[in-house]
Amino acid sequence: MTTAPVSTLLEEIASFLGGAPSLDEIIAYKIPAYFGERLEVLMDENSEGTITPEELDEFDEYLFAGHVLSMIQLKTRLKKAGKT
Repeated sequence: MTTAPVSTLLEEIASFLGGAPSLDEIIAYKIPAYFGERLEVLMDENSEGTITPEELDEFDEYLFAGHVLSMIQLKTRLKKAGKT
């Protein structure tokens, strides 16, 4: 199985945002399925206690990227609602 490095995930998010999406597009944005699939594998391995140190680093970076995206989407929702 090949892995998608988190830098690629962050680049994907940056590329999307660099395209000047609308507020609604930012709110609706979901990470591409192949990143979600890899995250599922890492979550399973973490739960089973079979995750390697390298995979744990990758898992942490995926969680960080997801957190950043969630914060961006929250700020966007607030802006759209006129609360910023």
